[in-house]
Amino acid sequence: MRKRIIIFAGVILCLTVMAIGYHLYNMPRTTAAEMSADKLVSAKELFDAYTKDEQAADVQYGNKVLEITGAVLDVQKNGKDISVLLSGGGNGGGVNCTMVGDVPAPRKGSLIHVKGRCTGFLMDVSIIDATIVNK
Repeated sequence: MRKRIIIFAGVILCLTVMAIGYHLYNMPRTTAAEMSADKLVSAKELFDAYTKDEQAADVQYGNKVLEITGAVLDVQKNGKDISVLLSGGGNGGGVNCTMVGDVPAPRKGSLIHVKGRCTGFLMDVSIIDATIVNK
């Protein structure tokens, strides 16, 4: 009798853990569109800060929700995903914004406002969970 109770409790515990895991896995991601921006910055200012001193810029901007203004250099579509490169100045780099949801692709050369989470610097400054903000 005691063995059955232990097995039954173990099965219930396993099912509970699986249900919680399933719920967390399928929970929708929180996008930056639903959050307020920590800082407002231009794409050039953000790119220059990272190229000048990456560690100091990461302290100031890293993992924060930013509202960025810049001119669109390039737009790339990969299935549903849209990646927009904002101009960071004359030296070829910029701010790469990965858009979420059904966002219309902006035109090259247009000036846009983007809100997203800054994840750091590789060749460009990376912004994830981005959305276009209407001003």
